[in-house]
Amino acid sequence: MAKKRAYYGVPIEAQIMHIHYWRDLLKEVGMADEPEKIPLKWEEYWDYWKKAQDALRKKDPAKYGKLYGIGMTESTRGSDTIYNFEMALLSYGGQLLDQDGKVIADQPKNRDAIVKTIGWFADLYNSGYVPPDAINWSDGDNNANFHSKSIVMTPNPSLSIPAHWFFNGPESYFNKMATVEWPDNPGGGKASYMVAVKTILVPKDAKNADMGKEFIRFVLEPNRFAEYIKGANGRWFPAFNDVAKDPFFAKGQAGKGGPVDYHIPLATKLYLERNVKVFDHWKSPANSQVYAENIWGKAMARTNVDKWPAEKAADEAINRMKTIFTQWK
Repeated sequence: MAKKRAYYGVPIEAQIMHIHYWRDLLKEVGMADEPEKIPLKWEEYWDYWKKAQDALRKKDPAKYGKLYGIGMTESTRGSDTIYNFEMALLSYGGQLLDQDGKVIADQPKNRDAIVKTIGWFADLYNSGYVPPDAINWSDGDNNANFHSKSIVMTPNPSLSIPAHWFFNGPESYFNKMATVEWPDNPGGGKASYMVAVKTILVPKDAKNADMGKEFIRFVLEPNRFAEYIKGANGRWFPAFNDVAKDPFFAKGQAGKGGPVDYHIPLATKLYLERNVKVFDHWKSPANSQVYAENIWGKAMARTNVDKWPAEKAADEAINRMKTIFTQWK
């Protein structure tokens, strides 16, 4: 016997990184607010949101004195931190594991990318354009700050933010906010995207495994599952090609004759037209512990709170990752 452990499950839906921003805040200070006019070059992209913060604070210090341009989660608590880190690391060309699940984070090229990534998050936080409490945010806090308009933009790995406004403020959904791509890589070229796939598992020794499998078949009947996904206004994307062909995902709510939908069609474009990479937790249970310990969020705390240099924070995180993988052997 091979004596290999593995997960066997049914992938049902996926989530990917989106950048949401307030169009009306940009308009207020005369900045271009259409998604196609947001600059996508790395430095220009992040500078655009900084410029928005400066302009809004200058225009109305009383109203916008505590507004920030970039709602970037950099905490040890949030899984959003993991998503943000791995997206940025991908942009800088770094890898943590090889195809066989072996740690390669300590290879010179990858270590260099990790150092650059951690350094970039530190510079972003310390620049004054990220809310000071972002180092304590849980996964819902960037959403809450966006909803209260205390930040101009925020990265978020689902369409939960625009979905909130679709159900609670359609005017904001269609006319006051938009979703735009993650910027091009610092070295040039379109960004690649981390994709998290939600999967149903039926434990081997489950008391009602047959009933569980029957329920999965019920939920995943194509028409029923499509209505389920659409019922949350496309918060996640279907893992099935036949369901993804539903016009809803290409047109969003604009398919009903309404105004342009700046959210769902963009998300669909990312899934279908951009390079994507699935998170590596499936390669080894050890990597699930890496995520559980949020070692990259802890590395950010080293630079943001303890003021460590990025090199030292990166090496501590890499060594911790290697230790975790060694203990799992």
